[in-house]
Amino acid sequence: MKALSKMAMVFLVVPAVVAVFLFGSAEGSPPYPPSTMISGITFDASSLLRLAPGSDNWASTWAQDGNMYATWGDGGGMGGTNSDGRVSLGVARIIGPPESFTAQNVWGGKNGENPATFDGKSVGMLSVDGVLYMWRGTGSGWTAWEETWLAKSVDMGVTWELSSSSFFRYTDGFSKPTFLNFGQDYAGARDAYVYVYAPDASGGESLPQTRVSMGRVPKDQIDNRAAYEFFKGLDRDGNPMWTSDVSQRQAVFVDTNGKVTDSPSVIYNPGLNRYLMCKTHDLNPSSGASGGLGVFDAPDPWGPWTTVEYVDDWMGSDNMYFCQFPTNWISSDGLMLWMVFTGYGSDLIAKDAYQHMKGVVTLMSDSTSPNAPSGLSATTISDSRIDLTWSPASDPESGVASYKIYRDGVFVVSLSGTTYMDNGLSEGTNYLYEISAVNGVGLEGAKSPSVSKSTVADTTAPTIVSVSVPSVSRIVVVFSEALEESSASNAGNYSVNNGIVISSGSLAGDLKTVTLTVSPQTDGGRYQLLVNNVRDRASTPNVIASNSTVDYTFLAGLVINNLSVSNAKLYEVVQNGFNNGVLVYIDRSYIFSAVPNGFSGGTYVKTSNDDKGSTGSNFLSFDVNQDVAVYIAHDERLSLKPAWMGDFGNTGLTVIIADKPHSLWRKDYGAGSVTLGGNELSSGNMYSVVIYKLGNAPTLDRTSPEAPTGLSVDQEQ
Repeated sequence: MKALSKMAMVFLVVPAVVAVFLFGSAEGSPPYPPSTMISGITFDASSLLRLAPGSDNWASTWAQDGNMYATWGDGGGMGGTNSDGRVSLGVARIIGPPESFTAQNVWGGKNGENPATFDGKSVGMLSVDGVLYMWRGTGSGWTAWEETWLAKSVDMGVTWELSSSSFFRYTDGFSKPTFLNFGQDYAGARDAYVYVYAPDASGGESLPQTRVSMGRVPKDQIDNRAAYEFFKGLDRDGNPMWTSDVSQRQAVFVDTNGKVTDSPSVIYNPGLNRYLMCKTHDLNPSSGASGGLGVFDAPDPWGPWTTVEYVDDWMGSDNMYFCQFPTNWISSDGLMLWMVFTGYGSDLIAKDAYQHMKGVVTLMSDSTSPNAPSGLSATTISDSRIDLTWSPASDPESGVASYKIYRDGVFVVSLSGTTYMDNGLSEGTNYLYEISAVNGVGLEGAKSPSVSKSTVADTTAPTIVSVSVPSVSRIVVVFSEALEESSASNAGNYSVNNGIVISSGSLAGDLKTVTLTVSPQTDGGRYQLLVNNVRDRASTPNVIASNSTVDYTFLAGLVINNLSVSNAKLYEVVQNGFNNGVLVYIDRSYIFSAVPNGFSGGTYVKTSNDDKGSTGSNFLSFDVNQDVAVYIAHDERLSLKPAWMGDFGNTGLTVIIADKPHSLWRKDYGAGSVTLGGNELSSGNMYSVVIYKLGNAPTLDRTSPEAPTGLSVDQEQ
């Protein structure tokens, strides 16, 4: 073997031993049935390479510059030892193939090119559009699970910027995540989303867990916590469903036999067109040993998973911390790959080091394609939806792994079920459908006999759903369906009585909401809106009924109603009551003892201090009749704010509640519904909500008060 670095490195090559693993061992059974595509992986122990003694984990990604970047914890990194160059968290650059690469510490570690600027642990790295991302836990051991921050580098690991607050917490049941890696710089990704996986601590389950959950985020919003969604199961067509509320997540992987002792890694193998999960497990957590290794495959990031390997004592290991198949070290046919891992317990597996070993994938023997699905039928549901159902196909050798849907001869989607809901179609249009089956080794069979079906024509005219008046000079009209822009935005198609003049109209992106700019309306005035000639977007447009009218009253004052709390407590809206000396909560005698200058007289929501531990992104909601500025007074003792507050701006002002400072944060909302999340704090105080009409929101007073005068001192006699 060639020397692997320009630096002085210590590495180990063991005698040529070939380790072949089948499914499981006598100790425990795999959590999922055997793969119908992959019969196993042969690991070649003679290819074992060991570097960086004392440095663990080594999560990696294939970056835009063609190199692999990997993070390590608690050691000196490449060329270092457990003590020499030791940092809590570092990043290395690995150049070249696994048999003969060179390596350099980029950020931290022995002879690092740049110093590490924060500590922690990481098991997740990703490169997207030339930017490196790294999940960072706040410490080593248990503290690495407590909360997770996102770090970002725009200069190939030279410098790293931490997010302003944590993204995930163990108390949410979702922490210490990893990224799904595709090809170089995220090339070959299935869509425009980035996927993440994390051990799931549902119900406060202690380590180790039995479940894995997953989330996703648009790849251009990775650093926006509010943009993340979480997997909440499959619909009846086998398609994934997503929710922004982490408390509504469902597990995407469950191992009740072998515990999930650390974060799994997931990569896409393009040669096999399969997703591979590598994870550790422990059949007897009380023993302190966790030497199990599991490899699973699936056609989609959310499954269904099948077992490639499940070994309880991999190569005599007592512990396996982390394992991953770097995507830049996979052969074009997907059959040869390398596993990077950390563990200890035998001559082959060292404690806390960079280690990798070659694996060869063996496919199931199957040269016969599955038969064509039968019984395909199509049902028209609406002017934009057709539902498909069919009978299962069969493949006697490797089984049917998925079905492909074709519309008018063009591939639409691949799924594992036998039903499909085709949405977003054009009204009054005929479509031709065919279905094919794909077996466990990726062979696609013949297409089913075709079936044609038409969506119904749109013959329904649009109607007015609601009218609101968010300001003295605006009217917002919501219609029942998408509208033709020219007629919807034509101010001449609308009129208001009592002398109100309409100067312009605009159609929103939802194609249903029209905003009219009008002359000033009178507070308490009763008006009638008249609408004509507004057309929908049907191929033969339907026109709203002549002289459609809606009566409304303009109220210049702020009206808050439909106050709702997820736990059904009776919060109170206190009009114009935000003042020094008034009660803050419905369940405490605490008062506002210091309201910032200019903020007195605001409307506030009297919350419950017992809800300080509330969680989720949909905890408190209410409706407003005006555009508003919403302020959150959040306990300063919690430096990390809830994720849903990510788009609130810090005013720099402070509200004092029960002698404790609460920082004041602001976000503006349009007339309609306002939704706020939980407080996310198990101690301290629940947040308070203060609301002002947008035009009346306080101007920030950052001047110091005048010095008191007339000071005198009485001396005791």
